[in-house]
Amino acid sequence: METNLKTISDLALSQIDLFQHIEKVYKNLTLLPDFTFTAYGPTDGSDDSINAKSEMMTGARLKAASTNSKQGLWLAKLAMHVTANAEGHINVLELGTAAGISGMYLLAGIAPKGEGRLISFEGSPELAKLAEGYLRDFVSQNTLHNIDFEIIVGNFDNTLEGYIKDHNQPIHLAFIDGNHREDATIHYHELVRNVMGGRGVIVHDDISWSANMTRAWQHIQQIEGAGKTAELYLGNLPSRGIVFLDGEPNGEAEIVHLDGIIERLGRQAKRILK
Repeated sequence: METNLKTISDLALSQIDLFQHIEKVYKNLTLLPDFTFTAYGPTDGSDDSINAKSEMMTGARLKAASTNSKQGLWLAKLAMHVTANAEGHINVLELGTAAGISGMYLLAGIAPKGEGRLISFEGSPELAKLAEGYLRDFVSQNTLHNIDFEIIVGNFDNTLEGYIKDHNQPIHLAFIDGNHREDATIHYHELVRNVMGGRGVIVHDDISWSANMTRAWQHIQQIEGAGKTAELYLGNLPSRGIVFLDGEPNGEAEIVHLDGIIERLGRQAKRILK
């Protein structure tokens, strides 16, 4: 099957109320009071830590780390894409719940199917508790019948492999956004890929966040084949990498820019001035 991002981009999103709900939560993150949270893995591009540490979280920082609407709509459309090629119950796996914004977009994408589940992993108990409330309100207030979620709390290195071993169920879409270390990212990719079989989609976030993440994504492209991968760009840099497991392993990776030329130049200038 030839990967075609334009076809996915052109998918019509129904239930606009769902996306309005998510955008309201996203904007209101800045109103949250500061709180301490447990962080695993690196917290900036120069950090390669693997130990848990306590850090301060602000609403502005949490919003900046969360999926914005352009990124989120792509997650929803990718979820719609996998539901069109799958029968029965849809299972979506997420590494890195954060505030639950990306999780809501994923749930919105499987909602038209009317049958699906999000299994989300979060290292921080504090963030998991916050996301639990947002996701529960999203499902109940929008009466999403037969759509549910589960948040598994703890270090991904301990929780992901155990979950996969104990649950014999297919994964249709995986969103990997946490513990941005090269070896960890490749390991999570391999774990998830092994339970997805020959179909499904894996999305990697922050593929230009650090030299480690760039190398991890390049390795994944190499083992999968360029024709099976695609990239979403922000500010003229790869932001998210997508692997279509049923794609043809030939050709070049497709690229889609999420921002317009003016916004793109603004992001580049901001990056240079840092």
